[in-house]
Amino acid sequence: MRRLNGIRRLPLVMSVACFGWWFAPGRAVADGGEFPSSGVTLLGRVALSEFPGMQARGNDIWGYVSPSGREYAIMGVSDGTGFIEVTDPTRPTMVGYVAGPHSIWRDMKVHQEVCYTVSQEGDGLQIIDLSEIDSGVVTHVSTSNLNGLFFVAHNIALNAESGYAYPVLSDINPGITAVDLADPFNPVIAGMWTEVGVHDVQVVSYPDGLYAGREIAFAFCQGDGVYIVDVTDKSNMFTLSSVQYPGVSYSHQGWLSTDRRYLFAGDELDELFAVTPTTKTLVFDVLDIEQPVQLASFSSGLPATDHNMMVRGDFLFEANYTSGMRIFDVSDVGQAAEVGFFDTFPEHNEASWGFEGAWGVYPDLPSGVVIVADRERGLFVLDTSEITGSEPIAGDWDGDGDVDLFDYTAFLGCVGEPGAPAGVECAVFDLDADGDVDREDFGILQIGFTG
Repeated sequence: MRRLNGIRRLPLVMSVACFGWWFAPGRAVADGGEFPSSGVTLLGRVALSEFPGMQARGNDIWGYVSPSGREYAIMGVSDGTGFIEVTDPTRPTMVGYVAGPHSIWRDMKVHQEVCYTVSQEGDGLQIIDLSEIDSGVVTHVSTSNLNGLFFVAHNIALNAESGYAYPVLSDINPGITAVDLADPFNPVIAGMWTEVGVHDVQVVSYPDGLYAGREIAFAFCQGDGVYIVDVTDKSNMFTLSSVQYPGVSYSHQGWLSTDRRYLFAGDELDELFAVTPTTKTLVFDVLDIEQPVQLASFSSGLPATDHNMMVRGDFLFEANYTSGMRIFDVSDVGQAAEVGFFDTFPEHNEASWGFEGAWGVYPDLPSGVVIVADRERGLFVLDTSEITGSEPIAGDWDGDGDVDLFDYTAFLGCVGEPGAPAGVECAVFDLDADGDVDREDFGILQIGFTG
């Protein structure tokens, strides 16, 4: 465990880029000049050189909100994982770093106050305690091999509602492996789905409707397209449907719309293989998960290779390597259009075997701040409110668009005596705008409570 403070330096790093197990040479990239953008403002940065060690590359990114409401970026780099506080987005501060095996592929997810990381060259599932992160302490508790079976995984998903993590493309199973997190520091394998190899996956629980009580995985399966898998019973996970869309090259990653009616998906190689001349994002209607239908596609109009995406409200945020982060209004999927961007890699916008530029984007912090991981230039902290109007919903502490039990629990940690200052982390609960969080705010919270 350690506390680190960033020092601004300009990096000059050599690019060695790859995907899956394919390697291709890159080139040196100097960090200089302005970043083209539209509707997006740069608030803060942490360069690769500000991470401990000699980091050659950045990779994936996730976010974390501590029980106090302080916000953090979690970013993977070549030799480990950095934890950066972005509560003040203009002064991102490195507060922790956990070393790991040298790898240009690293992925991480958070459950409760525990971060789990995997890597392509890994020695297992890293288990990292975040309970003291507000004090600048991040503790690598252990690295689990899940009873000696697990060492390597390309990605990991996590469904906080069910309490299961899902590593994919691993050494024990190229498909989906369900890992029970009931004991967060002692995870155990609960089951496997092995039909095809899975590059990435999103897993959600349906609280109501036709699929109430079922846990469903939307899997992106390389040359096999998209699979939808019922993972409710970990001892009997089974395929519900699959789609091998026209021109499938490498089904890479995707994300559901907020209402789960639509699935957005990206193919990492269709631009490079000239299947499509510009970045292409596919849209599937998954109202009936047993009969998904490909509806449409949309593009930024640039040839850059698409990578990782997430949805917040009516907007899809997509990391598109050399064209940076692109934002699309998907409120009408048939008329989806780019509404803003921030280009973290201004050198060019071409599809590239070097896979330079923006790797991942995380738009789910309650403040509305968006964080982007760039392979050459590190962490970008961005303001997209001009486009998204992303002012926090009153009482919506976790920024998921509703006011529910999770927000209520956070409220209890903020409530104090009348006249006690709300503080930055609790301001979302000062519903009567009197400067404190008290019984009057609780009354207003109840009115807006969605359950």
